[in-house]
Amino acid sequence: MIDSSEKYLFEYDNINPFYALLFEGFFGFLLSIAYDLYYNPFDNISEFKKNKSYSEFAILILCLIIYIILSSLKNLFRVNTTKIFTPMATTSVEYILNPINFIIYFVLNLDFITNKERNYAYFFINLIIGVVISFFSLIFNELLILFFCDLDKETYLQISRRSSSDENYIDFENVNIGVDDKETY
Repeated sequence: MIDSSEKYLFEYDNINPFYALLFEGFFGFLLSIAYDLYYNPFDNISEFKKNKSYSEFAILILCLIIYIILSSLKNLFRVNTTKIFTPMATTSVEYILNPINFIIYFVLNLDFITNKERNYAYFFINLIIGVVISFFSLIFNELLILFFCDLDKETYLQISRRSSSDENYIDFENVNIGVDDKETY
């Protein structure tokens, strides 16, 4: 939903993508402050600092900084991809990563566990659905073009070729058109 609304704002209201990110970050900051009034996250950090050494605390701070940088780069990628292409192109990158995440969570025993046992059926159903969705998102965005059953006919590449070829050119000045047919052209 956020990608579609951003596309609308970028295309029709001409909002700069960086201003959109600025406003999203501002409202996210306000919501996190409202949440922090109820649940103080600094208690956990001070507890961690008491129980761990300074080097482990420094690693925690370094990981937090890396997380902030990577999440800001992800948001920049998301906004710029939405501006240049479509919201579906933005989400297709996330769809492609889903089967990889399923495999990682299954191998590390982080998910797909029912009654303390691995649920293979649930894993394979999710993996197959994830691969199918990723495959069709690549087809929809024309990153993968199927050349059978005329599935390539309405792609951007084929439409560009047909529009620039001479065989589809009609010379309207030398065409014999009846008096009644001139109004249709």
